[in-house]
Amino acid sequence: MRYSEAEIEAVKRSVDLVALIRSSGVALRRKGKQYVGRCPFHEDTTPSLVVSPEKGLWNCLGACKANGHPSGGDALGWLVRYQHLSFPAAMAALGAAPRSEAKPKAAPEPEPLSRPAPELFETAVSHYHETLLASKEARGYLELRRLWEPELLTAFRIGYADGSLLERLTRSPLKKDLRTLGVLTGSGRELMKGCLVAPILQGDSVVNLYGRSVAGRRHLYLPGERRGLFNAAGAKNAERLVLCESVLDALSLMILGEPGALPLWGIHGYTSDHEAFLKTWTGRDLVLCLDADEAGQAAAAALADSLSAYSPRTVDLGDYKDPNGLLCQAKDPKAEWAQLSAPSFSLGAKDAPKKENLAKPGLTAPSDPDGFSFAFDDRRYTVKGLSAYGLERLKVTVKLERGEGMHLDTLDLYSARARERFAEAAKTLLGTDPLRVGRDLIALAGPLETARLRKTPDEKNDPAAMTPAEREEALSLLKDPALLDRILDDMERLGCVGEREALGLGVLATVSRLLDKPLGLMILARSGAGKTTVQDAVCDFVPEESLVKYTRITGQALFYKDEDALVHKVLAIEEEAGAQSATYAIRNLQSSQTLTIGATRTDPQTGKMRTDSYRVKGPVAILLTTTNPEALDYETRNRFLEVTVNETHEQTARILKAQREEDTLDGLLRQAERDRLMRLHQNARRLLRPLKVLNPFAGKLTYPAHGLNMRREQKKYLTLLKAMALLHQHQRPVKRAERGGLSIAYVAITEADLTRVEAIAGAALARGLDELSAPGRSLYSEIQALVKAKSEAQRHDLPPEMPVPEPTVTRKELRKATGWTEWQLRVHLRELCDLEYLAVLFGGNGRRTQYALFDGDDEAPAPLVTVQAGDEDDTV
Repeated sequence: MRYSEAEIEAVKRSVDLVALIRSSGVALRRKGKQYVGRCPFHEDTTPSLVVSPEKGLWNCLGACKANGHPSGGDALGWLVRYQHLSFPAAMAALGAAPRSEAKPKAAPEPEPLSRPAPELFETAVSHYHETLLASKEARGYLELRRLWEPELLTAFRIGYADGSLLERLTRSPLKKDLRTLGVLTGSGRELMKGCLVAPILQGDSVVNLYGRSVAGRRHLYLPGERRGLFNAAGAKNAERLVLCESVLDALSLMILGEPGALPLWGIHGYTSDHEAFLKTWTGRDLVLCLDADEAGQAAAAALADSLSAYSPRTVDLGDYKDPNGLLCQAKDPKAEWAQLSAPSFSLGAKDAPKKENLAKPGLTAPSDPDGFSFAFDDRRYTVKGLSAYGLERLKVTVKLERGEGMHLDTLDLYSARARERFAEAAKTLLGTDPLRVGRDLIALAGPLETARLRKTPDEKNDPAAMTPAEREEALSLLKDPALLDRILDDMERLGCVGEREALGLGVLATVSRLLDKPLGLMILARSGAGKTTVQDAVCDFVPEESLVKYTRITGQALFYKDEDALVHKVLAIEEEAGAQSATYAIRNLQSSQTLTIGATRTDPQTGKMRTDSYRVKGPVAILLTTTNPEALDYETRNRFLEVTVNETHEQTARILKAQREEDTLDGLLRQAERDRLMRLHQNARRLLRPLKVLNPFAGKLTYPAHGLNMRREQKKYLTLLKAMALLHQHQRPVKRAERGGLSIAYVAITEADLTRVEAIAGAALARGLDELSAPGRSLYSEIQALVKAKSEAQRHDLPPEMPVPEPTVTRKELRKATGWTEWQLRVHLRELCDLEYLAVLFGGNGRRTQYALFDGDDEAPAPLVTVQAGDEDDTV
């Protein structure tokens, strides 16, 4: 035995067990002679960990004991279980030395790696990230903690270890290498199985991994020194640096609007890498945001002392345990964080007004609802005129009071020259120190920026998270074999009757937002036909956080949105007329799924002109409605799939009946369940995720090739097939393919998808082959029928040997026969004349305008028919 019983007992007596357990991140509170806290070895909602300092023992009375796991021990047992140390290593960690007569074994030399460590880490990181995107368990955990932000998780390559890494390792040297790095244990299992995994970087190379159990509260690290940082690149140039305890806290802070979030490795995890980073950091506001428990606050106080050279300040989270608790529990998390993290100022001079007479910095003063009050020693500032617009400036009116004197001016706090002029004028009037006043004005900028963000008119609250019951109900809907019919039935139930083709295409278009190249949909119909009703019904089932809807949009509006504001979103514009000035932006967004613009502006610091670049990314699905067959311009219009609504008399009768039924008892009950149905379908859409789609029939499908526009028309058809497969992704396996070190997850199109898309979209795709618009084709058919009827009537009145003259029609006859309005007839008669389907024979000078059919058979193109594919081909 390496240690004697006496040596072991001496080590255990020398340890403060309460302090040791607190250093592991467990909050303990005294209860009589013992301490209690939440056990870190399982998800512990009711504190079940009991620590007895007198006996030097700890014990879990909860799930650990109930599940037959080791449920207690002493200080050594704690280190062995919590830090996965061997017994000798635990003794050494507590300060013990080997017995003098025992010669310690030399540490074995690490085995050489077959490949560089960063390259090996990349293998594990790539696999774990792909697993995360396909794991329902990991997604459910992240959604529960409000952290399911695919773009953010992809940017940091967050992963999930489900135990499948070994299946991917086909070469034994890889297993040996990963065992040497600690990714695999000595027994060959994955160290971080059941954990979210975050890669830790040094420069651009992965040098470490961090794991967070999704089934408990365990934090796992690879053996050895904790090297590297998480989000160092993003925090390097951040004006405000927020040090927090863990990676999940850092992700929460980023969602709350803190790009400079940098995690420690626990409350005592400030390393030399953090110290080196701070020396290169260029910002000015260092914030410590550790957990709100006793251990976290004690560690924050100690860390603040050691970092005093950076003038750090500590955020008190109040009732929230940590940043993720704030994100999950606060009614308006961003506004709450902005208020909690705003700088606070205290009064120093004895003759300064009492603090309680001033508003808290960053909050509206009670005495003046439009202003903000701040105090620094003997200087008191009142700020008015803060605007939510013009974010490149911070122009306000500032009143500085000192004693009986006062200085008032309007200035841009972002302008160094303006601050200098204000400080010099204050020196002349009030005798203040210009340097101090300049620092005061800079300090005012932080809370005013925060207050302005809360005033920004476009800010929306995050959508409410799903409850487990809502999630289960949404999953049940997605697994329904008649899923699309269920969606269309519910849309009809909510009042949009008789439009299953247009609604079905609208559903597929909105689902296509998850594809790399989504579909653009243009609903073309006569005024009053119900196209806006169809668009609204489709948009009602889109999650509110994924919908951007405008009545009118200006030419530059899309260029200046946030870079990721449209990613996987639906952009709906109610009328094409409201998008006329934005035609160029819409066309490019639909084609390339990205917008870029270079704009010049004056630099507020130097006064010189400079060019700023703005970029807006897709993918985004675009929905438009219009009454004009020549909406937008041809180059823009042919990028959209044209959809029409049912304009028959039978459909009008159905709509009128549905309108009357809205006022019946059954109609009132349907209106009452509207919110529930919308919530159900929006939740179901939230559970759909972006995936690649394989078309195993692609080599055996055909499409007409008689014109250049077919190159775009076929893409619309293929996109509809992909969207149908994505909609049903929870009803089919998510497959994985690998080639050349690359791996993709995908779902496959089925024959049922082909059949359903043909049924829903066949007529719409055929209209893509037709040079006439849908209303124009409908009017042409009406004119043909009227001409045929008149010709038969004339034949009845003429001798058999006499030829029947070609009948003509007038607008009055057409209005009577079709029920169309004069405006609708003018628009579409002009279309038919321009395309030489009709000829104008008489008109003008008070005479009736007569229209005649041109010779020739101008039938509408037949609906497209997909060639049956037979056997599938999903080789990769």
